Order: sequence, then C-alpha cells, then structure tokens
Amino acid sequence: MRDHGYSGSYKAVVRHLARIHGQPKVRALRRVETPPGVQAQHDWFEIQVPIGAKRHRIQALVGTLSHSRARFCWVSRDQGQLAWHTGHVAMFERYGRVALWVRIDNLKTGVASGAGSSAVLNRSYEIFARTLGLDIDPCRPRKGSDKGKAERSVRTFRGAFGEVVRRGAGSMEELQELLDREADGLLDQLECPVTDTSVRVAWEAERPLLQRLLSLVEAFDGLVSRRVQRDCLVSFGGPRYSVPFAWLGRMAGGDLGDIGPCGHPG
Repeated sequence: MRDHGYSGSYKAVVRHLARIHGQPKVRALRRVETPPGVQAQHDWFEIQVPIGAKRHRIQALVGTLSHSRARFCWVSRDQGQLAWHTGHVAMFERYGRVALWVRIDNLKTGVASGAGSSAVLNRSYEIFARTLGLDIDPCRPRKGSDKGKAERSVRTFRGAFGEVVRRGAGSMEELQELLDREADGLLDQLECPVTDTSVRVAWEAERPLLQRLLSLVEAFDGLVSRRVQRDCLVSFGGPRYSVPFAWLGRMAGGDLGDIGPCGHPG
C-alpha cells in the first residue's frame, strides 16, 4: 500500500498468491509479542466443580497480560452481559491497572455483528470499554491463534486448577479465593518468554505502564433513556443531570454517547 498505492484487501493478495504459487504445504506461524501495558486477552472456559453438596457447571473468565503473561481467573455462574463486564473489572483489579487494548473472541456479549477489524461492538460493551478508557480488538472469525496467549492460559489453568476443581469449595466466594491463590503461585513458577524472568517480575515491571483503573461503583449490563426537560436536565435515580441544549425534548441516555460507570448520563 505504501510503496505501490495498492488499495485492495489483504485477502485479495492472499488469493492472488495462492493462484500463482498454490497453497503452501506448511504455513508458518509467528508469535507476536506486544510492548508492556498495551494488550490483555480475555476468554471464557468452563469447569465443573463441587460447590457445597452439588456439582455445578461454572464459567471461568481468564485474563492474560500479553507482555508479562500475568494470568488471573474469575468465576461466574453464567456468561451473561453483566458477568462479562464484571469479569473485566475483576481482571483489571487483579492486573492493578488497565491495558490499552483488550483482545476478545466474537462472543455476543462483546460483538453485535461482524468479526475482526470489521466487528461492530455490543452497545453496552462499547460504552463500558469507553468509560474505562480501553479499546477492544476482536479476533478474526475462527482464528483462535489471534488470542493465543489466552488460549495458552486456559490450558495452563486447567492443569494448575485440577486439585481445586476435583475437591471443590463450600461457596463461590471460597472457590474464587482458592483459584486466586493458585494463580498467584503460578506468577513465581512460570517464566516470561519476553524478559527471561519469572512472570511476577515481568508483571511488576509492566504494571506501572498500564492505565489507571477508574473507580466503578459496579459494572452495568443495560442502558436507560429519559426525556430531556425544558431546563435541559434529565432525571435518573433521584439526581438530575445536565445535557446539551440540542437534546431538548428528545430521549437521552443510551444514544448520548457519554454514559457513566453505572449507566448514568455523564
């Protein structure tokens, strides 16, 4: 594009080369390393754990800082919109701060339509991400290698959490504590391939380069709208909020574009 003014797509180039040279017998893969503080990868996996006297199907969200390989896990009863947002906040609290980008799979709580660079984000998730000051980078369709570090973390945790999963816990809170303890131990046991140090040492060096974590009252999974009154104020939960004059008489809230941490107009 830079040297020849080409305006077509990357896939068109791939198809053109395939017609000329045929499909390669072996396709090489290159591991991409990101600078510290730039990217985290989040993904769900499922475990079956005894909680109390009954075995439950539990959803576990794994988060990985791509540079240092610091890995953490948060558990939920489901993979709904609120769980998706709350799990992100749980990851950021464990990282200590927020990465510039989060790479995700093309799940419905994250992506409304499309995939990869052409993906249209779920509206609630888009506002949630903007509130925290991060950008979302969805994977290409059917390309698990696009979030290879998260996939690797899932395999690592499945092995490391084996004893906890077999033994179970008395409650979800106790299960979370046990998993946090196991994840913390891995920070010293595993090595960061970028820095040749333990993951904990690499993580401690990366943490100051992450963004500051905003104080959220709680994550949200929905938006509300209110009609703008003649004084250019909207009411929500008791307090009244000022909005631009152009919104006089219109419904404001989900379409304003600036929504506070709990769905309040900002």
